[in-house]
Amino acid sequence: TDQPRGAFGAAWLRKARQAELRQEAVKSHGTASGTKIMEMQLAKLFSKAQGKVDFYILEGPKQCNFQEAIDTMSQFFKGKPMMMYDELQFDERNWRCYKKVRDTLTWLQAQIKKHGPFDGVLGFSQGANFAVMLAAQSYTGEGKPLSFVVPICPNAPGYAAQLPELFEVPLPVPALVIRGEQEEYDEGVKKTMKGKEFDTQGEPVVSQHVVKLFEGAEAMTHPEGHRPLPSKPSDQDEVIEKIIGFVLEKAAQPPVVRAAAA
Repeated sequence: TDQPRGAFGAAWLRKARQAELRQEAVKSHGTASGTKIMEMQLAKLFSKAQGKVDFYILEGPKQCNFQEAIDTMSQFFKGKPMMMYDELQFDERNWRCYKKVRDTLTWLQAQIKKHGPFDGVLGFSQGANFAVMLAAQSYTGEGKPLSFVVPICPNAPGYAAQLPELFEVPLPVPALVIRGEQEEYDEGVKKTMKGKEFDTQGEPVVSQHVVKLFEGAEAMTHPEGHRPLPSKPSDQDEVIEKIIGFVLEKAAQPPVVRAAAA
């Protein structure tokens, strides 16, 4: 049976082609992460979504070379593969950019074509950043169409300036942006960026810069920091229930794609 599959670190969701109501999403992971780590971090989400949403974890193609991220993740996931989608860089605002962002998006689109179709994408941290870019490609017709995106703990979107043609207008792609209340601009790069200032543009909540990239995005906050799910079971359940409900609602709708110029 060709059943729907899930979201990617980035996770993607795929729609069932038969009578099932299960949806499929691709899921993308953060820097210095991978399939094994994402399976551990989101085990409860995957379990709760079983029979409703199938997740496909897309592991980054490159070995992580960012030592601070490796050191941090090794404290919790020693011995697990630590991958990345692209090499992290910073612009003049100290917002996140990527060294070969267009090449990475080409690779991601090839993976979506190979393993899909998917209804949407869910991503955490670096995966959230690329999930936003995939949503933009979907709307502009430069990538596979997606019905939704769930960026979890996205960073300040310096990549939008690298890809101006994708972010000319607020994206009408349904988006659920999730953040940790204790998150700061320097999440994951506190040692690397010590003593450097971030251009917040008057916005204390970093994920709001991503919310503003979308038209009518939903926003949710859990009480902790830069992590996909909070540690308290009741808080986890609240986030998981919101994600599953959002995915099931939006995956049933056709993707919003910009009309071609006459």
